[in-house]
Amino acid sequence: MKKTVFTLAILMLLAPFAGAQGDKRSITSDRGPESFGAGRAFFFAEKLDLNDEQKDKIKVIRDSSRDDIVKIREEIRTLMKEVKEEMSKKDSDKKKIYASIDKVADKQKKLSRIRTDQILEIKSVLNDEQFKKLTEMMEKKRKSHSKKFFDKDKYKDKKKDRR
Repeated sequence: MKKTVFTLAILMLLAPFAGAQGDKRSITSDRGPESFGAGRAFFFAEKLDLNDEQKDKIKVIRDSSRDDIVKIREEIRTLMKEVKEEMSKKDSDKKKIYASIDKVADKQKKLSRIRTDQILEIKSVLNDEQFKKLTEMMEKKRKSHSKKFFDKDKYKDKKKDRR
């Protein structure tokens, strides 16, 4: 039972990093910092109908935390490799694995705080209608992301196939 719970915990931790093959948006992607959110920023600017001044202000907000985000993502990538390597050993050291998992959680918390700070700063740049649209877009993305990993209907279909 403990092994099952431990394995499930590891899988849940790894799920956000397990992008589909070829998925360039995966956190494990080897893209450089120069491509940091470039496509997404253009998409948001177009969808929110931002004026040039708003685009410039948002670019400054995003650029101010770029280096931190890239560094933290790389640290997470390194820690996840350590977990994977330790897990693949015949005699895995549970303490090392847990220590790495704790570090990953701390790094993810830092990323969440940076994203929250960005959103709060961006909020001050947008008008009410634009911000409402942004929150709707973020919610839609969150739902599609959750569905991607936790689609209950998809799971039920796979379970039926096994019978």
